[in-house]
Amino acid sequence: MAGKPNAGKSPFAQLLMFSHCTGEVVAGITPIRKGWGLYQDAETGLLAHHRWRRICRAYGKDPAEITTVDFRDVEVMFSESYVQALEQYCIDRGPDGLVVIDTYGAMLAADIDNNSPQFAHWLRQLGVLSRRQEVVILVLIHGNKSSKDGELEGIAGNIQGAGAMQGVV
Repeated sequence: MAGKPNAGKSPFAQLLMFSHCTGEVVAGITPIRKGWGLYQDAETGLLAHHRWRRICRAYGKDPAEITTVDFRDVEVMFSESYVQALEQYCIDRGPDGLVVIDTYGAMLAADIDNNSPQFAHWLRQLGVLSRRQEVVILVLIHGNKSSKDGELEGIAGNIQGAGAMQGVV
């Protein structure tokens, strides 16, 4: 899911996670089936946890009672060992999972150019993992904060990333 900074990607992803893990209809969206979720936040810190609690309370749920969600702060960069650990996590939990990575750019090495083939490498690896383990991986990508146009060109990875993704919202 790509968009400009502060467009609401993280809150939308959390609403989707809530719906998927509780089976609740959220914003008119009915989940196809109830499953487990892993929300990996590498960017917003405490704000993501506050949002999650607010969403749960808004729908009359105690966050502690939603045991199908694992909500984690991530301080690692993409690497083979990270992807292997994520795949093992998915194997242990089984199919029908929803993994949210918030955000892709926050987990990339600083020297990776947004429109280089290296930018798309980990997206491709996540796609392979998604197909093998029958889980949906929602990757949040935000626009270049210095871009004034707000168009596709302002989205990080718009050249290489699109070819590596299975779908784009």
